[in-house]
Amino acid sequence: MAIMLNALGHPARLALALYLLRSKKGVVWEALRNALKENGLETDFDKLNYHLSILIKSGVVTKVKVEEGIWVYKLSRDARALVRTIRNKVLLKNSSSISGNEGSRSAEGTDRGKIHIERRSIRDTRKEMEGIGTRGL
Repeated sequence: MAIMLNALGHPARLALALYLLRSKKGVVWEALRNALKENGLETDFDKLNYHLSILIKSGVVTKVKVEEGIWVYKLSRDARALVRTIRNKVLLKNSSSISGNEGSRSAEGTDRGKIHIERRSIRDTRKEMEGIGTRGL
């Protein structure tokens, strides 16, 4: 598992894995190159083969020959769950930063403090209006 995570640490390799996640039958080499080109990542022949070899050695991707005699690349079963988890984690992080909550505890604490002060002030004014809690002579 650690070897797979280490292999997916590079943006180009993660992009390849995310592209392969969408396919069940496998993807040919040219389609992988076009996918990287669309995302603005490295499309050099040697670099793409280097990234694919690392993914294959780590067990993330398997190279399979189909009936037509074409080599296709598939995401392994173990890696499929791992890549889904990484994708969901990134999507969750992006959605929380878009909404304004970046997960920092200091920001949450200030919001909670404001709410607490507002609630106390409402309760105190209510007590004063009703005469509860005031001293009688």
